[in-house]
Amino acid sequence: NIRGLIDQVIIYEDISSPFITGKLSLFDATGLLSAVQFVGEEVLILDLISSDNNDENEPFLTRNMVFHVYKMEKLETKNAKTYVYTLCFSSIESLTDMNSAISMTYKGKISDTVKKLLSSSPGLAVDQPKEILVEETANSHNHTSNYWCATKNIYHLADRAINANGSPNFVFFENNQGFVFASMETLFSAFPIFAFKRDNQVSHGETSNDK
Repeated sequence: NIRGLIDQVIIYEDISSPFITGKLSLFDATGLLSAVQFVGEEVLILDLISSDNNDENEPFLTRNMVFHVYKMEKLETKNAKTYVYTLCFSSIESLTDMNSAISMTYKGKISDTVKKLLSSSPGLAVDQPKEILVEETANSHNHTSNYWCATKNIYHLADRAINANGSPNFVFFENNQGFVFASMETLFSAFPIFAFKRDNQVSHGETSNDK
C-alpha cells in the first residue's frame, strides 16, 4: 500500500491521442520503491469523483478507471534519503493495442468497422463501464488490416470517414467517459460543458477571463 507516499496525480486527455495517459508522483524516504522494483506490469486503479453529473439525486459522478504502469522515473532527489519517483501510466487498453496484430478484412460502413475494432477481439475489446461513442458514417470502406494494431486501423478509417452531412475530419480519442470516434463538426455542435465571459475592466489581482 503506497497511498501515503502519493504526492500528486496528473491525468492527460488529448483529442489527438487514442488513450488517456498520466503520471503519479511518489515521495520515498524509506527505500520502499527501490525494494518494490516496479517492472511495468503493474495495474493502477483510480476512482475519480467529479461534480459534472446533472442528476440532482446523484450530483457526484464516480468513475473507476484502470491503467497500466509502463515506466518508473527517478525524478528528483530531495535530500540524502528522500527521493521523488514518477510512475508513468496509460489506459489498460493501450497494452492490448500494443500487443495486437490484426490480420483481417473488414467490409461495410466505416462506423460499423470501428465499433468492431473497439468492442471485440481482435481489437481493443473495451470493457464496461467505458462508453463507446461512434458517429454514424455515410460511407463504406473495404479495408484489410495487414497485421496492424487496432488504433492504426481506426486512424486509417478516420482519414476516409464522412458523416451524414458530408463532413470529413473525423478524430479518435479517449476521454474520462470512454472512446470517441466522431467528426469535428459534431464535436463543435455538442452541448457546451462550460461557458466563459470576458470582462475588459479588470481590477488589480483579478483575471479577465471569468467562468
